[in-house]
Amino acid sequence: MPSHYTPTQSSQSLWDGAQSPPTLIHHLSPYGRVPLPCMVEDPIELNTALSSAFAMLGYDITMPPSSVECRDPIRAQGLWLYEPATYPHMQTLMSRSKILAKPVVVHASSLNYNTVTAWDVLVVVYRALHGQAFKTYHHSHEHQIHLDSYTVMVDAFVGSSRHWVGLSPSSGEPDVWILHIR
Repeated sequence: MPSHYTPTQSSQSLWDGAQSPPTLIHHLSPYGRVPLPCMVEDPIELNTALSSAFAMLGYDITMPPSSVECRDPIRAQGLWLYEPATYPHMQTLMSRSKILAKPVVVHASSLNYNTVTAWDVLVVVYRALHGQAFKTYHHSHEHQIHLDSYTVMVDAFVGSSRHWVGLSPSSGEPDVWILHIR
């Protein structure tokens, strides 16, 4: 710092206390968002089983991921669940959805520590949905919660939008996928 700088002088010159504080320029402040670099430089391709462009999955997202059905006859045996979710392989994947308040972040699980698998995506989406339903239901009906009403709570939260359509790339964020449910 320059030798002529004193905290008293600088704070008085910026704001004298009689006026409102200066306007915060959000994108320049320490609270602004910092764009992160892409995790990979190549274009990221989503596993076709998870993609909304191919709509291969029959899945009610209120049910455990073990209930998912793949409509692709080549993948009908279930081994596709252990395939990487993206190509090139990524250790973290982020998804957004209109139904969930927060982005869903999927990390590579113990199935394959090197990459997020299709199974990892389905499990994390399922857990995020149930967690959000519980928070919503708990705060609005705190005195009515019973263990046997958990399914009712999830059904009330989801409504008719419960069928997996798939993931599609986000237009503004290259490493983010949009979750579509109908």
